Amino acid sequence: MLDRALEYMDKILFDEKIYKIWDGLIENGVEYNEDDRLSKMAASQYNKYLQPGKKNGRPMESLKPAEQGYQVPEPWNGDLEKADILFLSSNPGINVFEKFPRYIGRDKTSGEMRFAYSPVTDAERADYLSREEVRQFFIRRFQENPYTKSLLPGVYEFRNNGDGGVGPCRIRGVKYWNVMMKIAANILGMELDEKTADESVRREIFSRILSMEMVPFKSATEGKIPKDLWKDCWEDNFSREIFYSSKAKIVFLVGKKTTKRFCKFEKDRGTDVMKVSKLWDSVDIDKDGKKKRNAWTRDANGRMVVAINHLTGARMSYDKLMPSEYYTPEIFNKMRELLSSR
Repeated sequence: MLDRALEYMDKILFDEKIYKIWDGLIENGVEYNEDDRLSKMAASQYNKYLQPGKKNGRPMESLKPAEQGYQVPEPWNGDLEKADILFLSSNPGINVFEKFPRYIGRDKTSGEMRFAYSPVTDAERADYLSREEVRQFFIRRFQENPYTKSLLPGVYEFRNNGDGGVGPCRIRGVKYWNVMMKIAANILGMELDEKTADESVRREIFSRILSMEMVPFKSATEGKIPKDLWKDCWEDNFSREIFYSSKAKIVFLVGKKTTKRFCKFEKDRGTDVMKVSKLWDSVDIDKDGKKKRNAWTRDANGRMVVAINHLTGARMSYDKLMPSEYYTPEIFNKMRELLSSR
């Protein structure tokens, strides 16, 4: 099963269709096909994120496509075989300064694809990545990566300071992943104090987590995903096959759009999943007036599927958020029971 998932990973990561679109934009600014949803999504990364002007009081230079590159699609993040808990969301967000594998263009001699972690302003001196290094970035995203040294990339984001990728990096916490970590620790019964927990504790929690997206292509917001591309990616571009290759026992559908499309696409395929109106809208109101979802369903593999609000939409900072705010005690007890029996 893992071998097949790795084949799907390569088909997502190195699909010639999207790289040909990027090649045209990198080489001579060829206009993309507005009527082709994959072209539209592939081209959406550039021209929006690095424009002349200022951001947070700092001057920003506009980088050419060949320097900025295009951040590659995300097949999944984490250990597909060992993870107990799978978080499925819409599509990955983008930050142009993030240390992340990006397509820089082709080698002019061999024609091979070239990848790097940062924008490339000097092609001759750039530190390029092999295809295997790109694969391992995602497989080991929540463990130690060569570029992160001892810090856990699943909790921290490594970004440069807007200088084209040549300056020092700074580190910031990533709300989405930190909330994900708190939810997993809560279900697994693992003690987690964000202020005192060392990297080994975080790493142990993240070894039980798998994160993936219905649409693997990056964008600034969900609204940038062409409507029909959701189904294309889920059914034809191998996202569904990867989802069902995971051995996780619990699946979280993150956000209403993901929940809506997952339920529709799976129902269309004959999977006996709950209607989205019931899965998303069935809530209990606790003594403090907070809504907690009280319904869950099963996917085609019989796994427990729970819908939750988007992890970046919490009204408070992640260190103050309690995982129990996402679901009722009954659902929590069911999840704890499933994982304790493993």
